[in-house]
Amino acid sequence: MKTTLLSLSLLICGQVFASNGPILTKATYPGYTMLESAISTRCEVYTDKIVKTTDVGGMVAGKVESSFTFDRTTDYQHLAFLAVNAEITVLDTRMADGASSQYSALFDNNGQIEFALLKETGRYIKENKSQAAAVLINFLDVVCK
Repeated sequence: MKTTLLSLSLLICGQVFASNGPILTKATYPGYTMLESAISTRCEVYTDKIVKTTDVGGMVAGKVESSFTFDRTTDYQHLAFLAVNAEITVLDTRMADGASSQYSALFDNNGQIEFALLKETGRYIKENKSQAAAVLINFLDVVCK
C-alpha cells in the first residue's frame, strides 16, 4: 500500500512542482458519515501563500492567505529530506470507514520530486519517527488553524 501511495503521489507531484505547487499539506477526511457531519479540510503551504479549503456536506469554501512568506525554504528542504529517509511505523487500528488525516511534504531532491509522509491516521496509523517530521507536523498544525 505504501508503494502504491508513493507511486500515485510521485505521479501527481511532478505536475504539482511544475506549477509551483504546495510544499506541505495537511488534509482531514470525515470517513463514511451522514452528509451533515461530512467535514473535510485541506491546508496547502506554498512558498508564498497558504490555501485552506473546507468541504462541509458538499459545500466548498476556500481561503488564500497571500501575505504569507516562507523565508526558510532551505531549512524546509533539509527537514523534508531527513523525513523522507526516516523510519515509518505502522499500526493497524482495524477501524473501517472512520475519519482520517494525512500530513505530507514535497521537495526537490536534485531535480527529483520526493514525497515524504509525515503522519497518517485512519485505518492505519503511520508515524514518521524523525524529529524533522515532528517539526514539520507542528508547523502545519500552527499555520493551518
